[in-house]
Amino acid sequence: MKFIDILEDNNIPIAPQGHHHRTQGWIQFDCPFCGRDSGRFHMGYNLGGGFANCWRCGPHSLYQILQELTGLHHNKIKSIISQLDEVVMEDEEKIHHTLILPSHIGPLGTTHVRYINKRHLHHLDLERLWQVQGIGFFGKLKWRLFIPIIYKGRMVSWTTRTIGETGLRYISAQPGQELMPHKTLLYGQDYVRHTVIIVEGPMDVWAIGPGAGYIWDGLYQKSGG
Repeated sequence: MKFIDILEDNNIPIAPQGHHHRTQGWIQFDCPFCGRDSGRFHMGYNLGGGFANCWRCGPHSLYQILQELTGLHHNKIKSIISQLDEVVMEDEEKIHHTLILPSHIGPLGTTHVRYINKRHLHHLDLERLWQVQGIGFFGKLKWRLFIPIIYKGRMVSWTTRTIGETGLRYISAQPGQELMPHKTLLYGQDYVRHTVIIVEGPMDVWAIGPGAGYIWDGLYQKSGG
């Protein structure tokens, strides 16, 4: 069974040929969370990666999406997902087996939020769209923003950003701590469609929003999407 078959079986419209949200390798349809029946087709299912992402409100699991779209019983939804054609993730030879995260990661604290607001950003957008969290008072990376690096809906690496005036601005995962080398990835890639605006850092990506990307240390090798 293919994902497009599920949409067709449930009379869910997809973006027609020529629509500006119609992108090769993606099936675009209305997001059931932020744009139901809007005809804007912000939600996309990636044929190569087997994951879904909304251009406006971010990634969602296939289970959540099908539950919202169809209203079917959870056992039926699980059965449908289990029958989807298996998808082989591109660049699988680059994937390691362990993602090691810093200690003391949690929700953004008052100090984190104050720093974000000073940068003229909104902390709720960072939490919802970019999955940013905070690191508290303890550990080697204390008082930093924790920034997941997402590839095809999956966290494969991470970086952190200091909220202080001293120390290294960014400290990222080391090779033994990540599933894929972050220096081969474009931060913000899951939100990119036809074009991308390259900026100087993750915070600039947040300021511009979906469609912007950051090239780690100038080393970007396009890896699909």
